[in-house]
Amino acid sequence: MVIFYYPIHFNRTFINGNNEFINPFIISLKNQNISYKIVEEPDLRADYPRNLKATKFDIWFKLILLIRKLLPLAFFGNFESREQWIGKFLRCLTFGSFRAEVVITLSNSMGGFWRGYNPKARIIDYQHGAIDLNQVGFFENKKAPLHMVKNNKEVAVWGFGFKDSFITDNDYYYDKVHVIGYYKPIGERILNLIKRDKILISLQFLPDFGQKLNEEMLQELLIVIHNLQIIPEAYRPKVVLKNHPRHQNIVNLKEVVKQYSAISIVQDNEIINNNDYAMHITFYSTVAFEMAMVGIPTYFLTTEHFQKGRTIFLEEYKYPLLQKKDVGEQWLAYCIDENKWQEDSLKVKEWSDRFFMPFNLANFLSIIGVRS
Repeated sequence: MVIFYYPIHFNRTFINGNNEFINPFIISLKNQNISYKIVEEPDLRADYPRNLKATKFDIWFKLILLIRKLLPLAFFGNFESREQWIGKFLRCLTFGSFRAEVVITLSNSMGGFWRGYNPKARIIDYQHGAIDLNQVGFFENKKAPLHMVKNNKEVAVWGFGFKDSFITDNDYYYDKVHVIGYYKPIGERILNLIKRDKILISLQFLPDFGQKLNEEMLQELLIVIHNLQIIPEAYRPKVVLKNHPRHQNIVNLKEVVKQYSAISIVQDNEIINNNDYAMHITFYSTVAFEMAMVGIPTYFLTTEHFQKGRTIFLEEYKYPLLQKKDVGEQWLAYCIDENKWQEDSLKVKEWSDRFFMPFNLANFLSIIGVRS
């Protein structure tokens, strides 16, 4: 039995009725006649649809939260030990209905619980976004954190570029990181895209960052939008804003849109066509990777207190484009010289190929103990 466990805010897009992240896994298991169960963790803060094929974990999740409140950590020594105890307790309470040989999670959800529930199972977290050396779920001072080590968790990633990030703690991650590929088809580079007149801006406005940092990013965004709108009309782009899936309307973008007729907002859950855009702008969104996969260059924004685009993409991931111009100048350079856009397009496509590899059935089957 393979269990897939994830919070419902990952239900952003469905394919064949399944959450898109796990869809290739489900297809593979069906073809191999391997049993599986999809289990969804509730999230009252996120307004996303439920997977009709999933088992709701709502009652048990609420019980887990209650037990956490009733049992002080002092009884266990650390959070993960208590989680494992809760897992063992619920295994008895549920008569083992969630027993599995392999548990695949998203966002490192409930690792301690699943280790307690299934002591001998392989627990593997599948990559859902960019992983860097400061990723709290996977690193603490560039070493594997307690919740990974204590629960003997493994990681499945999209490509060798991401696997490289784990080399800093080779003692733990040496044999625990598996490249199984991307959950979506890898697109081909689009030629002559510069004739399009749209720029996509992927935003990182999140409650987690706090009002001050969100306001700092907003001011930088307003500067960028203003600079794009004063470009000569013949070259002036249309600008499309895309919120982070967990934005919770922390910043009111409607006021921004009112000021400029050439700006629009992508609706939540709306699927965008990357091929509609000639350039991408972000602070550090993983959309930069998705754009690179079809050859669309990204410009990374930074502020005084928000440098992730530089430290993660430009320095750690070695994004191949130097940013010597401001955004408006870069757009004009592409408009005036299409060859420059073609050169940059090819560079980012080749760069992305190391991070995003096609889904590898044999590698997936190997981590669940099946020989292809």
